[in-house]
Amino acid sequence: MTLLKLFGFGLSLLLCAAITVAQTPNTESETEQQAKHSGESVPEHVPKPEAVVAYREGEAAYKSKDMANAAKAFEAAIKIDPEFAIAWRGLGRAKMSLRQPVQAEAAFRKFMELSPDHPYALANLAWALTAEKKYNEAIDALKKQLEITPDVGDVYQQIGDAYMRMSQPERAIPEFVKAVSLLPQNWGPHYQLGQAYVRTHEYDKAAASYERAFAINPLIGRMNDAAFELAEANANLDLAEKWANHVVLDVELELNQVKMPLDSLSMQRASALAGFWDTLGWVKFRKGDLAAAEKYIGASVQFVADSGGCEHLGEIHEAQGRTSNAVEDYAEALVLAPATRELNDDEKKARKRLAIVLGDESLIEERVKLARANMEGRRSVSILNPSRALGLVQYVVIIGPGSKVTDMEAMSPDDPLSKLQDAVRSVTVPQAFPDDTTQKLPRTATLSCPQEDSPCQFTLMPVGWGARPQMLISAPAANQ
Repeated sequence: MTLLKLFGFGLSLLLCAAITVAQTPNTESETEQQAKHSGESVPEHVPKPEAVVAYREGEAAYKSKDMANAAKAFEAAIKIDPEFAIAWRGLGRAKMSLRQPVQAEAAFRKFMELSPDHPYALANLAWALTAEKKYNEAIDALKKQLEITPDVGDVYQQIGDAYMRMSQPERAIPEFVKAVSLLPQNWGPHYQLGQAYVRTHEYDKAAASYERAFAINPLIGRMNDAAFELAEANANLDLAEKWANHVVLDVELELNQVKMPLDSLSMQRASALAGFWDTLGWVKFRKGDLAAAEKYIGASVQFVADSGGCEHLGEIHEAQGRTSNAVEDYAEALVLAPATRELNDDEKKARKRLAIVLGDESLIEERVKLARANMEGRRSVSILNPSRALGLVQYVVIIGPGSKVTDMEAMSPDDPLSKLQDAVRSVTVPQAFPDDTTQKLPRTATLSCPQEDSPCQFTLMPVGWGARPQMLISAPAANQ
């Protein structure tokens, strides 16, 4: 999965409050009510009052998504009263949200030891085991969970998710089908069933499952991902185009309302839009509309430094017969591949295509070096410096139609280059708009004036250089 697709995934978590790591836990009183409702006896252990105070602090921090302080508070409660079962559960959930599954597993096991009759203790444990990639152990725990609490749709969904992570979609499908039958109004099982059908190349079934999911909850990030998957499969392209257009229009119209000072969410949505442009462009490419594909993916590549987007643009340029442009695209894709890991599928494809286009694999490294040297230049424009200003300032900018900066604000209180802002607004910057709907696009940029008697350089900073978002493992809904 490319960085652009991860952006799409991340936005669905961020904007839509979907299945997230930071789900709200039960309070102690709610747990007691659940136990009474199910006919179970409430644990006899009465926690120490000081431990309860600490637990409540942890619960409040968890609800506000302050996971570090939540974990500290739960640890304090446990230190006061090591037999306080629900505090161990709270600690496990907080550790999962902090991406510390080993510690979470230990906490959940202690919770099971102290509260063996809790109806969803095994599902909690399976959550941690899945995060640790102990998939078979997680599945075993979940199947035991079903012996205790049969016909719980969320548990079937967790089992299906584990099989998907094991690249066994054919085994995941019956689990998701069962989850859908038990949770027909829950978008999650429908969506994951669609993903499983894509993996087994049953694209019509996948499209139908996705449509049912989006009828319940039209999450734009997940809609983007579904559109991209169908485009990759070259299947159901009209439906994929409908979803991709919906997603792009939704975010473009929202960004058209932004104004200074910009908040962090506006910047996140703008960077996600670049990923959504890539998806729509890829759908257009699959449908043979090369001009539209180039507009959307070209604009995306200008914004987000992503090897997958560059590889896509290379394929478009090859299809257009623009070999020199394709060479540059493929080389830039390899520049953006971190040296700390193996090449991903997009990067392997870019390397293979580059070798073919160059005619000799031995020429690749030199061509990549040249692309690396050219990259910043392609993102920069010269600014006249009649005021003989000196300095380096980072800005938040809003780019409008015609690729012109319409507003800009220094990110530090002292701006020695403020007199050059009108000059910046007068030039065309290297950020195209792929359609007429886009009216405003927030970005970050630097203005560098190293010498009084030389022009300054205005450089748009691409999202993604040095950072790759991580996918999160969702909390099992059954044990909320």
